[in-house]
Parts: sequence; structure tokens; C-alpha cells
Amino acid sequence: MASDVPYYWIDSTSALADVLGRHRDGAPYALDTEFMMGRTYFTRLALVQLGWPDEIALVDATKVDVSILADLFDSDALALTHAGLNDFDVLDAVVGRRPRRFFDTQVAAQLLGWTMPSLAGLTSDLLDVTLDKSEQRTDWLVRPLSDAALAYAASDVAHLHELRTLLSEKLTAQGRLAWCEEECATQLQKRRVELRVEQLWWQLPRADTMPAKNQLLAQRLCAARDELARELDKTPSSLLGDPAIVALLKRPPRSVDDVFKAAGAKPAHRGFANEVVAIFKSPGDPATLEKPPSNRLDDELTPLLNVLGALATQRARDLDIDAGLVASKNDLTEYLRGGDSKLHTQWRRDCLTNDLDRLLRGDAHVSVRGNLLAIT
Repeated sequence: MASDVPYYWIDSTSALADVLGRHRDGAPYALDTEFMMGRTYFTRLALVQLGWPDEIALVDATKVDVSILADLFDSDALALTHAGLNDFDVLDAVVGRRPRRFFDTQVAAQLLGWTMPSLAGLTSDLLDVTLDKSEQRTDWLVRPLSDAALAYAASDVAHLHELRTLLSEKLTAQGRLAWCEEECATQLQKRRVELRVEQLWWQLPRADTMPAKNQLLAQRLCAARDELARELDKTPSSLLGDPAIVALLKRPPRSVDDVFKAAGAKPAHRGFANEVVAIFKSPGDPATLEKPPSNRLDDELTPLLNVLGALATQRARDLDIDAGLVASKNDLTEYLRGGDSKLHTQWRRDCLTNDLDRLLRGDAHVSVRGNLLAIT
């Protein structure tokens, strides 16, 4: 898809239906979104970009019922994305489903040796096209959007068809196209983990090492903060930041002024500040505490985890694959625990996990060749 493909502003549901009606042939389509988060409790979808070789639709999600995208997502048409999981998490709430099939250019590039490549980086490397990213900080909820912002939004889908073609050719040449297809299918099943309100305190720094009394206070403080933030549609940190909560746990407040002092540059909501003081005066029933799961391995397994991490990194380098895609520390930890680790996907078995299995069974050993590690 060339960068001169025309793009159109779509601000009615009927206009979006017309666009979708023109593309019922099951042809691949490019997909991206623009949304606002970090200023309100709820993420707000502002724009959905859809791109075909003959047109790009910039859909105003503040006016259009984008749930009608469900039929497109349910079809066999292949969605083309870059780092699409971020978009899917937002679309889940407003469309209620994800595309059945997708090809992600970031995943494809990672399997070819790029490390977490940006879209701008790929278009520069593969197409010799420089994307103007000066509109990245645009407030996408403002209407009307500037011409520069519209052009920026269109550019996010304008080159995905070309990139998919080039990356697929390279993957096919290296026998990795099936790896990419499997990884994309696997990522489609991933969902953002939503903690229950009683578990939000787990996200505080070093939550699992706090004294039990402070853990109970932290649980109640984070739950109360989240309830008010949801009601006001504000970010929880705008009411009271995590550092302030940690500070209050170290030095319990005796008054609302103590809460304001801990909040520092982000003044606490006065009503919430009163509630904070009340929580410290009456911490609650210890039986209601929900402790976080331990993410630590037994100490005796830590050296083995380090060895497996080094072997995974070496194998990724040998194959010229982004090491972060192959296996993270958490992936290896779950693998050692026997849990549902992504190391059990077939492409990772082919390039790494089968050898790790042999190593743990004692059927193979680690050797050093020059400065490189190997499983033999």
C-alpha cells in the first residue's frame, strides 16, 4: 500500500457500514487504534484506522458505533497490525471480540532478528520511508483533529500491507512463516490480567515483603482508592500515588494534613484523605487479607534458572531472533515449575524447549565452545 492512498474521515455508523460493505471480499486489512489513557480511570478509544490497498478509513470512535466491526473481525479476512495486542485490549471492551486471524509485523520482525522494532523503524529499514512521528502526543479525543494528526493516523496503517509482503517473504525463506503464524495465534489468546479490587495492593513496591499489618492496610487503601477513582473516572494515582501509600504505611497519619503531606505534589482528594485516616484507625479483619502469589522459585533452583536464561539468550542469538520473544525470565520460571509456559508452543519447542527438556532429563549437557554456550 503506497503512502498516497486516500484516507477518509468516518464520523457516522452508516458511513462505516458503507466502508465495510465495499470490503466484503475477505481481503487483508490493516488495523490500528488511537486511544487515551493515563488521565482517566477508563481507557477511551478515540480512533480506529482501517486500511485496504485502495482506501484508508479513519473512524471517529467518539461518534461511531464501532461494535459493527464485529462482522469484519469474525470473518476470515486477515488483520495486519503492528504490536496489535495493545489495540486488541482496547477493542475488547467496545467491539467485544478480536480479529479471528492477524499478522503482526512486530512479531514477524522479531523472528527475523529485530529487537522490539517500532513501525517507523521497520518502514525505514525495509521501505526506505520515513514516518513523521511528530504527532505522537496528540490528544486524540480533541475534535476536529488537525490535518497533521489525520496524516499521522493514516500512516500507521498505510504501509502494513507492504511490510507484511516483505516480512512474509523473508520468513518463508528461513522456514519461519509457520512460527510467525503460531505466535500470532497464541498472542490472540492473551488477555490483560485484571486484578480483583482486593488484589490491587499486590502492585505496590515490595508488597510481598511488608509486615502482615501493613499488607492489610495496603489492601484496604488500594481498594478504597480504586473505588473512588472508578466513581470519579480519575486515575487512582491522581487521588494518592503508590509512593504516598508506601510512605503512609511507614509513618501512619494522625490527621488529614498528614495524608496531604505524604501526597506531596499530587494532593489527595479530601474525602478520600478522611477515609485514609479512618482506615489506619481501624485496619480491619486480618482474615480478609488476600496475599499475593509467590513468584519466586526455591532458592536452590535459582542457579538453574540463570543457566536456562543464558542458554535461551544464546540460542536466540544463534538463530538471530529477538531474545525477548523467545523466553523471558517469567516464562522460564513457569517452565521450571511445570506450569503453562509459552515455552510449550511448537515453534519454541523446535528452536529451544526440546533441548531444555533433554537437559533437565539428563540426556544432554551444557558445553562451552569458544565463548559460546551450547546444549549437546
